[in-house]
Amino acid sequence: MKLRTLIIVAAAVAAIACGTGKPVELVPVELQTVATVDRISDTTFFSSPWSIKESSGDIYFLDATLNRVLRLDNDLRFRNYIGAKGRADNEFAMPTLMAISDDSVAVYDQSGKIKFFSAEGKYLGCTPLDKDAPTGDFAMQDGCIYFPTINVAQSAFVRLSDGVCTPFGTVDRDGDPTMLSIKNGRYIYIHGDRIIAVSQFYPEIEVYDRKSLQLEERIPYDDIPLVQQNIRPDYMPSSPSGFVGITPVIRDCCVHGDRMYMSVPDRINGKYNCNKVIAFDIGRHIRPTALYILGDGSYGSICADDKYIYAFDMKNSTICKIALP
Repeated sequence: MKLRTLIIVAAAVAAIACGTGKPVELVPVELQTVATVDRISDTTFFSSPWSIKESSGDIYFLDATLNRVLRLDNDLRFRNYIGAKGRADNEFAMPTLMAISDDSVAVYDQSGKIKFFSAEGKYLGCTPLDKDAPTGDFAMQDGCIYFPTINVAQSAFVRLSDGVCTPFGTVDRDGDPTMLSIKNGRYIYIHGDRIIAVSQFYPEIEVYDRKSLQLEERIPYDDIPLVQQNIRPDYMPSSPSGFVGITPVIRDCCVHGDRMYMSVPDRINGKYNCNKVIAFDIGRHIRPTALYILGDGSYGSICADDKYIYAFDMKNSTICKIALP
């Protein structure tokens, strides 16, 4: 009952303050880890997670070092592998991005192709992307692929359908051109008739109409104190070589139903940490509703279902199942 009260208070404050320039104070709620797993066998440990996705009750874990996708059930029990290391059509050369739609798993690797598999691991085909490489997470829906890119004219995104690329959105090309792909890193999701794009380095959410591909609104969320500390100019000092680091506003993001979860880094005693998640309601209007603390680890990739957040703990190299309130 206490947790429910905290969340109701947090949601009410967010609804009143978000978008007004006033600080959005979200009451932190500590979540409990109910299960963890650190290996598939005595010799196969988790290594380099680039992405975790949930679909139809299963958890998909993209491990770039192992060059394959691991499919787990929602109790974190192993089901099957998808792909393997190699140069064949059904193999991977450093896979980095993954999207899932129904029972189809799409993986982008350094061969410059998006490769498609069934949930059981059967190879279904591939789509070469040539120069239009994704610069962030991508999405699939109704036979279309949506991904962020910086290589198509001035556009930030591409919709790929039946071999036809349709660009949309605008790339930020200001400043150092070598930082172009970093500055324009985005996560992209399909939510009903909308495309939701979340910048990794700027505190804003873009909403596009899925049919017309026109920008409908741009929603800032820099009025959340946890986010504000990530955009302070002194947050990441320059290195001895003179390079000024760019600290991401978010570490990862996922959407499930009408909820969006952002893994947000912070610093404790000057040290980088990532164990907090901001929850957004994305039903009718997009607004922050809660702030969750996942535990003592430092969490990278995340996904969620109705009852749990699944997160990779980078400190302990474990996948954690964490109960939502």
